[in-house]
Amino acid sequence: HFEDDNFTLNQERVRAILDGIIARGLRFTWDTPNGVRADLLAKDVLAKMKQTGCLDLTVGVESGDQTVLDNIVGKRLKLTRVIDSAKACHELGIPLQAFFVLGFPGERVEDMERSVAFAEMLAESYAVQNHFMVATPLYGTRLYQICKDKGYLVSELTPEALSRGTQAGGSPLIRTEDFGPQDIR
Repeated sequence: HFEDDNFTLNQERVRAILDGIIARGLRFTWDTPNGVRADLLAKDVLAKMKQTGCLDLTVGVESGDQTVLDNIVGKRLKLTRVIDSAKACHELGIPLQAFFVLGFPGERVEDMERSVAFAEMLAESYAVQNHFMVATPLYGTRLYQICKDKGYLVSELTPEALSRGTQAGGSPLIRTEDFGPQDIR
């Protein structure tokens, strides 16, 4: 498992790693369970990934709504690039998984519905396996501070509540004027 969230961030580095595996004739299988940047999966890099034994790639999309990505999550990722990567992976026979997060303060129910629709399109068109998580205000994060300052926390953040909140399909811990836990479920 390449547990490096930034594995594809430096394109020269990832190409050098893949070229090194090829040059040395190393034979093993690998994946990226934590996720990598979907917008940094050039087709030549993906082909080398496949050649070096990549069995599965995971990307962190976060939201299938461009406005949420731009203005709430603050992730500089264009959904068109996610589609390009999904298409290339599909063509090369590399299974792709994608992580999405629902329930950010500022997000609305219709934004979450667009995110789910985007994920469904990826699944239907490119066989992407999608995973949905709920936004969880972990201590020390900007999300926690926003939720605390605005009174968005639905309960005390006990270790048990945080454990439930961070699991796939977890229990939502945030309620805003735009959505509640039941909307996220």
